[in-house]
Amino acid sequence: MQKLRALTKDSQAFAYGVNDQGDTVGNDLHHDDAHNYRSHGVVWKGSESVLWEPSAAVHLMKNLIDPNDPLKDRVRLQSGYAINRHGVIVVNGMLDGQLRAFRLPPL
Repeated sequence: MQKLRALTKDSQAFAYGVNDQGDTVGNDLHHDDAHNYRSHGVVWKGSESVLWEPSAAVHLMKNLIDPNDPLKDRVRLQSGYAINRHGVIVVNGMLDGQLRAFRLPPL
């Protein structure tokens, strides 16, 4: 068993998908004044989509978006839900105030 670490001591990590290589996707709920979420009876104020690698490296998915992608500065990725054996990730996020689904290309 491998513990997937939260981004800060005041946040909580949730994992939703894993591939054959052991890459895991999910989100990190934290205290952020911009957004509120309720989880397990606790009000959390922000969500970041996260990729955990088997090496224990942790990546914010927003940092995995191609810098030339026209949506990069308009989207707030919130939670990764699945990753396939090629490393393609499906993730939910906000675009122009609307919850949307996105697919991130492999690393």
